[in-house]
Amino acid sequence: MSFALHPPGAGPVGPGATSAPAATTRPAVEPQRSFAAAAPSPIQNTSSSPAATVQADVAKAARRYEELRQMGRELHFRVEDGGQVVIDVCTLDGRVVRTVPPSEGMAIVTGAAPDGGSRR
Repeated sequence: MSFALHPPGAGPVGPGATSAPAATTRPAVEPQRSFAAAAPSPIQNTSSSPAATVQADVAKAARRYEELRQMGRELHFRVEDGGQVVIDVCTLDGRVVRTVPPSEGMAIVTGAAPDGGSRR
C-alpha cells in the first residue's frame, strides 16, 4: 500500500490520492536559518588529544585511585531520589565502611585519609 503525504492544506491524503502540488504552496513551517556561518566557533583546539592540564589532572586522579586501592578502599558515588550526592567509603569487595558528605568525599579524593584520619 502506498499513499501520498502533503503538507496540511496542500492536497488530499490517503490511499491512491494524487494531486499536483500547487505552484505557490509555501511550507507550513519556515526552515530554520543556520547561524554557523555568522559566528565562529569558540572552540579553536582541533587536537585529537586533551590539553596538557587535563592529562595531568587525569594522571593525578589515577595515582590517588591506586593509593586508595592500596589502602583497601574505594569511593562509591550515587545520587539519591532527591538529587543529593552520597559517597560511600567501601572495602575493595564493596562493603560500606562509612558514608561521608560530598565535602569530605572531595577531601578524600584530594588526599585526606579515607577512614577519617588526618590528611596524608
